[in-house]
Amino acid sequence: MIYSPKHRALFCPYCDSVKEIKLERPKFKDYFAYAKDGFVAGSDVKYHCPNCDGLVGLTGFTTSLKCPFCGATNVIKLEELKGLKPDSVLPFLIAKEEAVECGRRWLKKKIFAPRKAKKMFDPKEMKGIYIPSFIFNADTFSKYDGRFGEEYQVQVKRGDQIVTETRVRWYNVSGTISKDFAHIIVEASSQTTQKQINKINSFDVENLDQYNKAYLAGYEAERYSQTLTDSCNVAKDIIEDKIRKAIIAQYNPDRIDYLNVHTTYNSITYQYALLPIWQSEFSYKQKIYNFIVNGRSGASTGKAPVSPLRVLIAVFLGLCAIAAVLVPIIYYMLTD
Repeated sequence: MIYSPKHRALFCPYCDSVKEIKLERPKFKDYFAYAKDGFVAGSDVKYHCPNCDGLVGLTGFTTSLKCPFCGATNVIKLEELKGLKPDSVLPFLIAKEEAVECGRRWLKKKIFAPRKAKKMFDPKEMKGIYIPSFIFNADTFSKYDGRFGEEYQVQVKRGDQIVTETRVRWYNVSGTISKDFAHIIVEASSQTTQKQINKINSFDVENLDQYNKAYLAGYEAERYSQTLTDSCNVAKDIIEDKIRKAIIAQYNPDRIDYLNVHTTYNSITYQYALLPIWQSEFSYKQKIYNFIVNGRSGASTGKAPVSPLRVLIAVFLGLCAIAAVLVPIIYYMLTD
């Protein structure tokens, strides 16, 4: 049986049997209690395929794979894995056929992609992969001080002319701010980047289910390739950027001379979660272009071919628009 996004249950493609999966919500764990747990630097795990009893060695950071002897899809038992164990899974909602259509729609929206590439779009094997991610919650308290500026205009006489000058009225700021953050996603995969995940980051992690290997049946899955500590540092960078933006929004300054922020984390909790993506590629003019699709929402991103002609036309139209604005101004100045 394999996990079916359509049925949201285990499904047998031969006899159409359906087996429900018990839904259990996972709990977040204290980061400071697990921060020393480490990094899985490769794989020395071997296991016996339960279907044919063949001895199979894992490669990379795989936790789910097909047996090379009998072709059965197997999910490695948690106790056979080293390091941290997955806490939760966000199951696939989008099936393979729908993921292909999501990829097609993504490419059609690329205005610089050649029309021929859009018509010839034919992705190769579409792989459903659960990528490892750490989901963080944090309770923060920050002290800050800085120097902001408010712009104002004055008219001054220069020779025979009156001109308007922009000046800045500087003022000091200081204070404290407390904020809670929930569901900060940090990818820990060797196959994707944080930038890619941010582009398709519409994962509804509030619907995470407790880890159940049934969700992995028929799909590939990775183990984390970035430590929990390193992932938390990435989350802190994201959080502190949000704190800075919140402070600036309070004052809405025109200029910023400097802003110092010192943040204390009262609590940090996390889950080691497996998030669903569809991964594939397509070829155009003997070049390979990769793309990924969010297995929950269908949001897509990747590399797309670029038509030099379309870029040239866009540049030409842009120059025409600029000329349409500047020519009357220049003509007025010359004839004034």
